[in-house]
Amino acid sequence: MKKIVQITFSMMSSTDDEHAELRSKLRTALETIFARSTLRARRLPVWGFTPASSSAPTDERHLLL
Repeated sequence: MKKIVQITFSMMSSTDDEHAELRSKLRTALETIFARSTLRARRLPVWGFTPASSSAPTDERHLLL
């Protein structure tokens, strides 16, 4: 997962206007991952991702996702 996040960050670092939609979709995907998994909600900030909202899941059943 860490490698996927690192690749995503490199793709998001582009400042071209033509990549704006891609950056938006990548951010949305990472925020969805953050919101669905308690374990990944703890790891993503360590890997450098800061979500727009910090509403991490608290339900333990999400640890398996």
